[in-house]
Amino acid sequence: MNCKDAELILVDLIKDEIDSTIKSDLMLHLESCAICSKKYQEYQKINKAIKNSLML
Repeated sequence: MNCKDAELILVDLIKDEIDSTIKSDLMLHLESCAICSKKYQEYQKINKAIKNSLML
């Protein structure tokens, strides 16, 4: 998997709407790519903030 492909499905991973095979490939990519890993962490923070704001 390359960065372009990974970036397209990061949100699907966060929403847990991803096939297990693709998830496995994506997780391997995230382990080896600091840039995509950082984006994933940022998306997770944004997702958490949105969920927290909806609970108010």
